[in-house]
Amino acid sequence: MSDELDPEVVADLQLRAYSEHDRTRTRGEGAYDWKPPAAVTEWKCRTPPCKVFVGVDADTVEQWEMFNRELVRRAEKPIASHEVVRCASCELEMAKVQPLRLRKRVDRMADVIRQLKDGKEQIRYRDNEGDQIGNRELAFAKLKEWGHPDVEGFRQALTEKSSPNKKPRKDFV
Repeated sequence: MSDELDPEVVADLQLRAYSEHDRTRTRGEGAYDWKPPAAVTEWKCRTPPCKVFVGVDADTVEQWEMFNRELVRRAEKPIASHEVVRCASCELEMAKVQPLRLRKRVDRMADVIRQLKDGKEQIRYRDNEGDQIGNRELAFAKLKEWGHPDVEGFRQALTEKSSPNKKPRKDFV
């Protein structure tokens, strides 16, 4: 076996090296000239104490207007411009605290779910206003508000579990 490379392989490697940085061959003229869209207006940062102005492009304004029209059509309150964007520093801060916020939300939901599974009628939960006590229906509403993925399925599973005439499901038998 020879240590020499096949001439075809050598020619292919040379062509690849030559054309690797050739802008006209890879993606067409102007493909590398991308610039971010220009800001057409400025909106305040949505973080309450900040209120720094953030540049917003035309596509974002158009999407916001379309979304607000849909909300109005559904008889819901439209979103104000100061509730849409965050400045770069606030976005960075939110990214830092997001895992902690999600963990607290999951713990709060788990506590309510545990009480519902135990069959308690009065459910204690922690809300923005502090410790609250409510009935089971309010607890299901709070789970939905906090973003539980399947409140109705959970409710159905609890009623199936508590029914005395429980029959085994055919797909597990």
